[in-house]
Amino acid sequence: MTNLLIAQKSVKPFKSGDFRLDLKLPHFNYLTLNPNKEFKDAEFGFNGYGLGFEYNYNDNKFLEASASYVVTFELPFPAPVDAEYNKILSSTYLNLTDNIVKNRFTIGYGINYSANSWREWTREFDDFNGDFDSIGRTTSSQTYINRNLGLTFNSYYRLGRTLHIGLIYQPSLLNLNDRPVFIYEHLISLEINWRIKLFNTKRKE
Repeated sequence: MTNLLIAQKSVKPFKSGDFRLDLKLPHFNYLTLNPNKEFKDAEFGFNGYGLGFEYNYNDNKFLEASASYVVTFELPFPAPVDAEYNKILSSTYLNLTDNIVKNRFTIGYGINYSANSWREWTREFDDFNGDFDSIGRTTSSQTYINRNLGLTFNSYYRLGRTLHIGLIYQPSLLNLNDRPVFIYEHLISLEINWRIKLFNTKRKE
Protein backbone atom coordinates (compact mmCIF):
# COMPACT_ATOMS: atom_id res chain seq x y z
CA MET A 1 0.00 0.00 0.00
CA THR A 2 2.86 2.39 0.87
CA ASN A 3 4.60 1.65 -2.42
CA LEU A 4 1.36 2.36 -4.30
CA LEU A 5 0.98 5.76 -2.61
CA ILE A 6 4.60 6.67 -3.34
CA ALA A 7 4.12 5.66 -6.99
CA GLN A 8 1.00 7.80 -7.26
CA LYS A 9 2.86 10.84 -5.90
CA SER A 10 5.74 10.35 -8.35
CA VAL A 11 3.46 10.06 -11.39
CA LYS A 12 3.09 13.19 -13.52
CA PRO A 13 -0.31 12.68 -15.16
CA PHE A 14 -0.30 15.93 -17.19
CA LYS A 15 2.46 16.73 -19.68
CA SER A 16 2.68 19.23 -22.50
CA GLY A 17 1.53 17.60 -25.74
CA ASP A 18 -0.60 14.92 -24.07
CA PHE A 19 -3.84 13.99 -25.85
CA ARG A 20 -6.36 12.22 -23.61
CA LEU A 21 -9.74 10.53 -23.70
CA ASP A 22 -12.05 11.60 -20.86
CA LEU A 23 -14.78 9.13 -19.84
CA LYS A 24 -17.41 10.81 -17.65
CA LEU A 25 -20.08 9.63 -15.21
CA PRO A 26 -22.05 12.68 -13.98
CA HIS A 27 -24.12 10.59 -11.61
CA PHE A 28 -25.54 13.04 -9.01
CA ASN A 29 -27.41 15.87 -10.74
CA TYR A 30 -29.44 18.90 -9.72
CA LEU A 31 -31.25 20.78 -12.49
CA THR A 32 -33.15 24.06 -12.22
CA LEU A 33 -35.14 24.80 -15.38
CA ASN A 34 -37.46 27.52 -16.66
CA PRO A 35 -39.44 25.63 -19.34
CA ASN A 36 -40.37 27.92 -22.20
CA LYS A 37 -40.00 30.75 -19.65
CA GLU A 38 -43.47 29.85 -18.37
CA PHE A 39 -42.65 28.40 -14.94
CA LYS A 40 -39.69 27.21 -12.86
CA ASP A 41 -38.95 23.71 -11.64
CA ALA A 42 -36.02 21.94 -9.98
CA GLU A 43 -35.20 18.28 -9.45
CA PHE A 44 -32.41 16.18 -7.97
CA GLY A 45 -31.71 12.80 -9.52
CA PHE A 46 -29.24 10.29 -10.82
CA ASN A 47 -27.51 9.00 -13.95
CA GLY A 48 -25.60 10.47 -16.84
CA TYR A 49 -22.62 9.87 -19.08
CA GLY A 50 -20.25 11.83 -21.24
CA LEU A 51 -17.16 11.76 -23.43
CA GLY A 52 -14.42 14.32 -23.93
CA PHE A 53 -11.02 14.91 -25.48
CA GLU A 54 -8.25 16.89 -23.79
CA TYR A 55 -5.04 18.44 -25.04
CA ASN A 56 -2.25 19.84 -22.84
CA TYR A 57 -0.79 22.95 -24.47
CA ASN A 58 1.66 23.11 -21.57
CA ASP A 59 2.34 21.03 -18.45
CA ASN A 60 -0.28 22.71 -16.26
CA LYS A 61 -2.91 23.85 -18.76
CA PHE A 62 -5.15 21.95 -21.13
CA LEU A 63 -8.18 22.42 -23.37
CA GLU A 64 -11.16 20.07 -23.37
CA ALA A 65 -14.07 19.58 -25.76
CA SER A 66 -16.80 17.28 -24.44
CA ALA A 67 -20.40 16.16 -24.78
CA SER A 68 -22.56 14.87 -21.92
CA TYR A 69 -26.08 13.83 -21.05
CA VAL A 70 -27.50 14.06 -17.52
CA VAL A 71 -30.90 13.11 -16.17
CA THR A 72 -32.78 13.34 -12.86
CA PHE A 73 -33.83 9.70 -12.65
CA GLU A 74 -35.27 8.91 -9.21
CA LEU A 75 -33.18 5.77 -8.64
CA PRO A 76 -29.35 5.62 -8.57
CA PHE A 77 -29.39 2.65 -10.98
CA PRO A 78 -31.33 1.84 -14.18
CA ALA A 79 -34.63 0.15 -13.38
CA PRO A 80 -38.23 0.26 -14.65
CA VAL A 81 -40.52 2.53 -12.63
CA ASP A 82 -44.30 2.06 -12.80
CA ALA A 83 -46.16 5.18 -11.75
CA GLU A 84 -49.25 6.99 -12.93
CA TYR A 85 -47.57 10.41 -12.88
CA ASN A 86 -43.98 10.81 -14.08
CA LYS A 87 -41.66 13.78 -14.45
CA ILE A 88 -38.03 13.96 -15.48
CA LEU A 89 -35.57 16.77 -16.18
CA SER A 90 -32.54 16.26 -18.40
CA SER A 91 -29.78 18.16 -20.15
CA THR A 92 -27.67 17.36 -23.19
CA TYR A 93 -24.72 19.72 -23.50
CA LEU A 94 -21.49 20.50 -25.33
CA ASN A 95 -18.62 22.09 -23.41
CA LEU A 96 -15.41 23.85 -24.39
CA THR A 97 -13.18 24.63 -21.40
CA ASP A 98 -9.72 25.89 -20.55
CA ASN A 99 -8.29 24.11 -17.52
CA ILE A 100 -5.54 24.78 -14.99
CA VAL A 101 -3.66 22.01 -13.15
CA LYS A 102 -2.56 22.66 -9.56
CA ASN A 103 -1.09 19.61 -7.84
CA ARG A 104 -3.97 17.11 -7.63
CA PHE A 105 -6.62 19.70 -8.50
CA THR A 106 -7.83 20.95 -11.87
CA ILE A 107 -9.99 24.06 -12.30
CA GLY A 108 -11.84 24.70 -15.55
CA TYR A 109 -13.90 27.49 -17.08
CA GLY A 110 -15.51 27.92 -20.47
CA ILE A 111 -18.72 27.97 -22.48
CA ASN A 112 -21.49 25.47 -23.15
CA TYR A 113 -24.40 24.85 -25.47
CA SER A 114 -27.23 22.91 -23.83
CA ALA A 115 -30.61 21.44 -24.69
CA ASN A 116 -32.47 21.37 -21.38
CA SER A 117 -35.59 19.23 -21.34
CA TRP A 118 -38.58 19.15 -18.97
CA ARG A 119 -41.02 16.28 -19.54
CA GLU A 120 -44.06 14.97 -17.70
CA TRP A 121 -46.44 12.17 -18.61
CA THR A 122 -49.23 10.12 -17.07
CA ARG A 123 -49.92 6.42 -17.53
CA GLU A 124 -53.09 4.38 -17.14
CA PHE A 125 -53.17 1.60 -14.53
CA ASP A 126 -56.63 1.73 -12.92
CA ASP A 127 -59.06 1.33 -15.84
CA PHE A 128 -58.45 -2.25 -16.84
CA ASN A 129 -61.77 -3.21 -18.54
CA GLY A 130 -60.30 -6.50 -19.74
CA ASP A 131 -57.87 -4.80 -22.11
CA PHE A 132 -54.33 -5.89 -21.26
CA ASP A 133 -52.87 -3.53 -23.90
CA SER A 134 -54.20 -0.51 -21.97
CA ILE A 135 -52.21 -1.27 -18.81
CA GLY A 136 -49.39 1.25 -18.49
CA ARG A 137 -50.44 3.13 -21.61
CA THR A 138 -49.39 6.79 -21.74
CA THR A 139 -52.50 8.93 -21.58
CA SER A 140 -50.95 12.40 -21.68
CA SER A 141 -47.51 13.85 -22.24
CA GLN A 142 -45.91 17.29 -22.34
CA THR A 143 -42.33 18.29 -23.15
CA TYR A 144 -40.47 21.60 -23.13
CA ILE A 145 -36.94 22.02 -24.49
CA ASN A 146 -34.79 25.11 -24.00
CA ARG A 147 -31.73 25.51 -26.23
CA ASN A 148 -29.28 27.74 -24.44
CA LEU A 149 -25.80 29.22 -24.37
CA GLY A 150 -24.05 29.55 -21.03
CA LEU A 151 -20.91 29.23 -18.96
CA THR A 152 -19.16 26.24 -17.45
CA PHE A 153 -17.12 26.01 -14.26
CA ASN A 154 -15.63 22.83 -12.85
CA SER A 155 -13.13 21.57 -10.32
CA TYR A 156 -11.73 18.05 -10.01
CA TYR A 157 -9.54 16.21 -7.54
CA ARG A 158 -7.25 13.44 -8.78
CA LEU A 159 -7.70 10.23 -6.78
CA GLY A 160 -5.28 8.11 -8.82
CA ARG A 161 -3.35 8.28 -12.06
CA THR A 162 -6.52 8.46 -14.18
CA LEU A 163 -9.46 8.59 -11.72
CA HIS A 164 -10.90 11.99 -10.75
CA ILE A 165 -13.95 13.25 -8.86
CA GLY A 166 -15.32 16.72 -9.39
CA LEU A 167 -18.10 19.26 -9.23
CA ILE A 168 -19.63 21.04 -12.25
CA TYR A 169 -21.66 24.24 -12.25
CA GLN A 170 -23.28 25.28 -15.54
CA PRO A 171 -25.48 28.37 -15.69
CA SER A 172 -27.47 28.89 -18.90
CA LEU A 173 -27.81 32.59 -19.71
CA LEU A 174 -29.04 33.01 -23.30
CA ASN A 175 -32.05 31.20 -24.72
CA LEU A 176 -31.95 30.50 -28.48
CA ASN A 177 -35.37 28.92 -29.05
CA ASP A 178 -36.71 31.84 -31.13
CA ARG A 179 -34.67 35.00 -30.75
CA PRO A 180 -31.85 35.37 -28.20
CA VAL A 181 -33.29 36.35 -24.80
CA PHE A 182 -31.94 36.20 -21.27
CA ILE A 183 -32.75 33.10 -19.23
CA TYR A 184 -31.38 31.53 -16.10
CA GLU A 185 -31.20 27.78 -15.75
CA HIS A 186 -28.44 25.76 -14.15
CA LEU A 187 -26.96 22.33 -13.64
CA ILE A 188 -24.93 21.24 -10.63
CA SER A 189 -23.40 17.81 -11.03
CA LEU A 190 -21.06 15.57 -9.07
CA GLU A 191 -19.00 13.61 -11.56
CA ILE A 192 -16.49 10.77 -11.65
CA ASN A 193 -14.23 10.61 -14.66
CA TRP A 194 -11.29 8.72 -16.09
CA ARG A 195 -8.68 10.69 -18.03
CA ILE A 196 -6.87 8.20 -20.25
CA LYS A 197 -3.75 9.25 -22.14
CA LEU A 198 -3.85 8.25 -25.80
CA PHE A 199 -0.56 9.71 -27.04
CA ASN A 200 1.84 12.63 -26.78
CA THR A 201 2.19 14.89 -29.82
CA LYS A 202 5.60 16.33 -28.86
CA ARG A 203 7.81 13.45 -27.79
CA LYS A 204 8.08 9.71 -27.51
CA GLU A 205 8.06 8.07 -24.08
